[in-house]
Amino acid sequence: LRALLLLGDSWVRHQSDAAKFMLRDGASDVAMLKRIEELKSDRARKFFQEAAWFAHTHRTRALSWDDFKAASKDAEMLQVFRLNSEDGRMPIFEPVEGAKENKLQLTHLSFQELLTGEYSSAIVRSSHAKKQVRPYLNFFSSNSAQKLNRERLAENWWMQVWFH
Repeated sequence: LRALLLLGDSWVRHQSDAAKFMLRDGASDVAMLKRIEELKSDRARKFFQEAAWFAHTHRTRALSWDDFKAASKDAEMLQVFRLNSEDGRMPIFEPVEGAKENKLQLTHLSFQELLTGEYSSAIVRSSHAKKQVRPYLNFFSSNSAQKLNRERLAENWWMQVWFH
């Protein structure tokens, strides 16, 4: 009888532990789904555009987490992006093999060029609304803020950006 009572008590505890695990796992799944949903927002798109612009202006494809932080002031979106990346839920980004630090890059340069082009277009639209197109155009089409000669318009590295 004692053995049956102990077995019954053990079974109840096991069921209780399983229920707690399922609840905990369910909460984790809800948080994961919320993070994934956030990646579909306009705010996330802006974050990716800023990161692409940063990479392109530095003539690189690979960015470290510090680079992503420098590229965008949106710390919350950076955290969402980082968690999704670390969970393997960002197939458009790939880790860079052989890098000294953890770096990510878009799986293809054309994605970076597209996002950089979108960012450039947003700058023009915003500056047009402020009636300040010329200073913005001079700045983002030049490699240096000190020498605004629009050399990016003729460089191969930037050519596909302007077509987008």
